This record gives sequence, structure tokens and C-alpha cells, in this order.
Amino acid sequence: MPRPIAQATFDRQFSKQAKQATLLVRKLADSTYDPETWGDAFHALLWKSHTDAIVLGRKRAGDHARIHEDDHDLGLSIVDADADFLNTFIDDVKNGRYLLEDGTLNQAAINARARLYINKTRGSANEAFVNASDDDDQFEWQLGFTEHCPDCIELAAGSPYDKGTLWTHPGQGDTACLVNCACVLVRVSDGRKGFQRAF
Repeated sequence: MPRPIAQATFDRQFSKQAKQATLLVRKLADSTYDPETWGDAFHALLWKSHTDAIVLGRKRAGDHARIHEDDHDLGLSIVDADADFLNTFIDDVKNGRYLLEDGTLNQAAINARARLYINKTRGSANEAFVNASDDDDQFEWQLGFTEHCPDCIELAAGSPYDKGTLWTHPGQGDTACLVNCACVLVRVSDGRKGFQRAF
């Protein structure tokens, strides 16, 4: 039986995606991409990143199929659910919000905002981890080693959950700490953990 996907595998994938996002910003800064082209490329990166995260989450749960037929569609639906936020980000770039006084692009600020979108892929991986587990599995929401938001404290206190009662997943952005959540899900039946924060 294949071994579960390690946290380090997710960390490497996350790091690769963050670097790709940074490269896209560089292309925007040197005018290789105009804002419209950059926006399309960033959307495509997020789509692939969420799809890859879904695959890792399933493998973490024990489903080692390389890819499922609907993984791409699910990845796209996650990105499209944030379309308003992403379009606002792209419009801000187009409208010069990130221009410095000397007219150059504030790459650090764009990278910081882009990183928030990449961070959300952890939530997709954790949701896939839960969904690919057995229907009767239960999950403990464990607080991470950091200051906790009220939502996470409440989620931890209400453990355990099953698929039907767990209304969000660490890193998904639905709690007050948003995608910065440092909590982790633990599958009660075998102690297997979802993915922890990669940074």
C-alpha cells in the first residue's frame, strides 16, 4: 500500500507555486506581460495550483489515483468562486495602485497580495483530504502553535466533526484568521493529519 503523501511534498509544491507567482510579477514589471496578460496567467496558475492541491489532499487521505476526472473542474470552481476578489486585484494593477513614486512597479506589494491567493491552496488540499476519507471518519480541529482567532477556538472546542458537520478547513479562508490559519485537522481513526501551514 502506498505511503501517505508527506507534508514536505505539499511544502515543495507550495514553494514552487509561490515562485511561479513571483516570476509572473517580474514579467509584469519588465513589461513582458501587460496587466491583462498577467491577470490571465495568474488565473491559470491558481487553477493549476488548486487542482494540484486537491490531488495531494486525496493522496494524503489514502486515495492514490494520479488524478480524477473532475479534479480540474473542481480546481476551476474554487478559483472562480473568488473571481470578484481576483478581478479587483487585477483592476488595481491596471489602474496603477501598485506604482511607486518613480513610476516603477511595487513588486513586493503585488507579491504579498498574490501570496494570499496561493496560501488558499492549502484549504483546497485539506478539503480534499476530508472528502476522500471514509464517510464515517471523524476529524479533530487542532489549534496551531500561534495566536488563535475566535473561529478556530470554537472549531477546536466543537470537535470532532464528520464530513457533513465540518463547515470549513484550515487555510480555506472562512475563519477570522483567513488563509493564515495555523490549525490542522486530525483524522480520529488513524491520527493522520491534514496539511499544516507551509510557511
